[in-house]
Amino acid sequence: MNSRQCDRAFARVEVVVVLAVGGLLTGLLVPAVQSAREEARRMSCANNLKQVGLAVHNYHDTFKRLPSGWLAAHPDDPSGADSWAWSMMIDPYLE
Repeated sequence: MNSRQCDRAFARVEVVVVLAVGGLLTGLLVPAVQSAREEARRMSCANNLKQVGLAVHNYHDTFKRLPSGWLAAHPDDPSGADSWAWSMMIDPYLE
């Protein structure tokens, strides 16, 4: 085996080792990134629920009652076009 063949073989081994190390690092990194994203989604959801709870409490402090589930502006109107849900009643109190 001359030196050119030995250099080519060594370069191939280097490429295989680099690819293996890159695959290993990627395999370790992907679950960590997914875990961080899941934690961020969970924190965002918990924060949104906290904000809704605070808005309901602020509504109660203002009107001395909880918002009704459904409020119809015209009770005789069967379409319910001018109706309001509880979520719209607490909207001014959301951040």
